[in-house]
Amino acid sequence: MTEPDPEVAFAAIEIDAQFALDRPWLSAPPVAARPLVTIGIFPAFGAHRAWSVFDTPGPSVLVREIAWDRVSDLAAFAEPFPGRVLPRPTKPTLVLRDIHTPRATLAEFLASVESLPLPAETPPWSPTASEVSFVRLDARPGAPRFVWTWDLPPGWETLLTWFAEAIRTLEHVMTESR
Repeated sequence: MTEPDPEVAFAAIEIDAQFALDRPWLSAPPVAARPLVTIGIFPAFGAHRAWSVFDTPGPSVLVREIAWDRVSDLAAFAEPFPGRVLPRPTKPTLVLRDIHTPRATLAEFLASVESLPLPAETPPWSPTASEVSFVRLDARPGAPRFVWTWDLPPGWETLLTWFAEAIRTLEHVMTESR
């Protein structure tokens, strides 16, 4: 039996991982509610991560973090050494964490999502970008999704500042729950 082309096999894993990061409500266990906001950061070298805040019934919200260990998955497809017998993955290496936190804990963050001034349009895509980030505001009509690299046009400064603070806030909530 011959192995599939490594580039094709890794591309399939990458598609599965990006799907999970972009649509966190579908990952096991699935969440019935859509997220209020999903943010993600995909560095060229490092784990790709996404966080979502779901509006669940009751006094708490669900925060879901999904991380893809892209570096390890990619390393498994490196040029084989003579006699290599290690299996290559067929699915992405994903780590999912769910925590319920009191709605009040994220009240300020959720209010900032609602009042976030958004740029008029997404900047042109850069296929050579070393890092890609995104924000999806699922609670708004049409679920706007903003994707960018770090080479941004003027007018995006507010979104970038908010994005950095959003990551700090959600990482803090996840850390405090341990």
